[in-house]
Amino acid sequence: MNILHLSRHGEMDRRISGEMNYLARQGHQVFFLSTPVSLEGAGLKPEIRCLMEYAPRQPGPPAQGRSLNARIRRAVLTLPVSLALPCYAFLIGLMDRRLYARLEALRKSGMPGITPDFIHIHDLRLAEYALFLKQRFPAVKLIYDSHELTPFQNSNLKVSRYILERERWIIHSMDAVITVNQSIAGRMRELYGLNRVHVLYNSAEPIAEEGGQKIQDLFHCPELPANTVKVLFQGSLTENRNLENLVRAFSLLPKQFHLFILGNGPLKKELRALAGSNVHFADSVKQAALLPMTRQADFGIIPYLGDACENNCLCTPNKFFEFLEARLPICSSRLLELNRILELYQNGACFTMRSPEEIAVAIMEMQKRIERGEFTKSALEAAARDYSFERQIRVLDEVYQI
Repeated sequence: MNILHLSRHGEMDRRISGEMNYLARQGHQVFFLSTPVSLEGAGLKPEIRCLMEYAPRQPGPPAQGRSLNARIRRAVLTLPVSLALPCYAFLIGLMDRRLYARLEALRKSGMPGITPDFIHIHDLRLAEYALFLKQRFPAVKLIYDSHELTPFQNSNLKVSRYILERERWIIHSMDAVITVNQSIAGRMRELYGLNRVHVLYNSAEPIAEEGGQKIQDLFHCPELPANTVKVLFQGSLTENRNLENLVRAFSLLPKQFHLFILGNGPLKKELRALAGSNVHFADSVKQAALLPMTRQADFGIIPYLGDACENNCLCTPNKFFEFLEARLPICSSRLLELNRILELYQNGACFTMRSPEEIAVAIMEMQKRIERGEFTKSALEAAARDYSFERQIRVLDEVYQI
């Protein structure tokens, strides 16, 4: 089969690369078209055909451009609703103009040498365009892969309603719908009256590891005492993640508790200004070096607040699966899907985290439970096994039989 993957993600998403690699290993012809993105270190199999030229990653912090785009979008959304929604749509279209120009050229040319049997779509806007491609190729099957609860990724109600109606209109034209966890799948069935939403969790495809660097060397901190409790947060440093309260909490904890923040983003400067001597920062590392570093922590922490937006409440962020794969106990705020999994496997615990004081209490309690041996090796192994890439990716076998 010929399978075309469409994406407009700002970075090469490991979910997309894992899906494409799996399909290529199954003997399918896989094509990839996205907004300009670096493929450096993405681990794509060489037989996957990319339909655009992709520039190597530019040096410097990777989140600055996306941060500017986010600030512009937020400014647009302060306009009256009659202006905000068309301006928002125009802005997104402007940022994606190269992708749409390439898509239109392919559509007009009849996609020589491709003739897709399936189009696997990773974004709502591209789902709309895929319907135009289906007019050219009536037999093509459309698969909508929703990485988030798309209409509810922010607290702006007018934008949520706008996106909700667009997704409602588009989703019933899809031949199959996939999303990232059971909670979001249930919400999509409820919102749109769908009979079936397939679930493929964001487990990371196994790759050859590159390790050996000590955590204190990566974070440029002095040699730590043997009784140091190493708490790890890894991921983008952006708004609505409760990171400010997480950093403040460490000023309330005993000196043996240290927070290691691995990642980049627009909040990094602000978080550094809040941090004491027991909070350490390092830039993101490539996937091959991530797990060897993650395993050196005592536990991972996910402090997101579910009331920031509904998508946060239902999310299963990438770091959750990285902690699972590293067999690391997980300290999480009370997010619906994370709470369900941690209660089922007993490989971590959920706590109230609305203030620095509550986060400090949660971290102290988490360490006490680890010392009591509550999160057993067998529990950590069971969670890692059931949410492994090898198990999760098999969902695609069923999806592609439509």
